[in-house]
Amino acid sequence: MQQEEHKIHRPSTRLFISKAESELEVLPRFCNEQHISLSAHSFLTFEATPFHITKPFEVIFFASPRAVRFFFQQETIADTTLIAVAGETTRKAVTELGKQVHFSPENSGNIEESTLAFSRWVNHRHVLFPTSDISQKSYTQHLQQEQLEIIPIYKTQISTQKIEECTIYVFTSPSNVTGFLASNTFPENATVIAWGETTRAALSPFVKTDALLVLEQATEKNVIKLIES
Repeated sequence: MQQEEHKIHRPSTRLFISKAESELEVLPRFCNEQHISLSAHSFLTFEATPFHITKPFEVIFFASPRAVRFFFQQETIADTTLIAVAGETTRKAVTELGKQVHFSPENSGNIEESTLAFSRWVNHRHVLFPTSDISQKSYTQHLQQEQLEIIPIYKTQISTQKIEECTIYVFTSPSNVTGFLASNTFPENATVIAWGETTRAALSPFVKTDALLVLEQATEKNVIKLIES
């Protein structure tokens, strides 16, 4: 009986995600339990740069854990400053520093919905955006220019590498898409998962519509839910 059960096991799926394995929390264990071969690699490296804030602000918006880390390496904020983030991984980076998050989108994968919700929450307050030098600046689009300041606080460098063909690909940013496509193509019948709408837009010219999925919440747990479904 055990031999028959072994025969009907499906071949191991191979999953790629554009994050270093050291940054993953739950996906490696899930893949191990489900006999999925995991390939985790980021095409990006980051370098802090000096910055200077020129305007007063009531809100600070962080788009990534790196923005949190690089900002607080050089600066502090007043206790009255409200902190907004783009998603759960960035929220965690803020709370691990003992700080409170005052705004986080309900569906971080839906950029239009999230940016509108952010602009309504901000209202007329002044916002500081510490960003990468190649940031998409999505969360600034519904705000008035006079109420925001954008300061690049770190550089993002894109490098490429050949990746073994996989059955499922998960991309966490448009920049990682660029790094992947410089040396790789998608195999026939691969499923591609985008971490959000901006990443989906970067992928859409290269992936069939029915093979491209978008996470509602950009988290590993939602990747797992999507794979299980």
